[in-house]
Amino acid sequence: MNPQSRSIVSSHPQDGLAPAASSGAKPPARLALATALLNLSVSASSSPLVADAAPQAVSAGAELLLNADAAGADEDAAFRCLVALATFALASEEVKALERDLGLDDVAKAMKARGGKVGDAAKDLEKALAR
Repeated sequence: MNPQSRSIVSSHPQDGLAPAASSGAKPPARLALATALLNLSVSASSSPLVADAAPQAVSAGAELLLNADAAGADEDAAFRCLVALATFALASEEVKALERDLGLDDVAKAMKARGGKVGDAAKDLEKALAR
């Protein structure tokens, strides 16, 4: 992994964006993380630096979704995160395999029940992982 990509997203809770994915993170921090993941996912196909960070970004996104409020308080964060994860999955077979290994196909199936834009984005992630 490129050492510079480590500073973008880190799986270590003491640095990077990972703390914003925790269950104790405030909604604005979770929304900021989801927005950053979405921006990274769009850049991943054209930037080797960002592509190197994709596995860590996906891990942070998976944690964000697993800690998402089922009542829908984090609707915008969940939506952006789902779109980011689908974009990452379409950009790389390696990242798609990681997302499957993390159980994101099951998470997407469960989040479809929320309906609305989150449900639609969950369907898109499910389709991206099925390709």
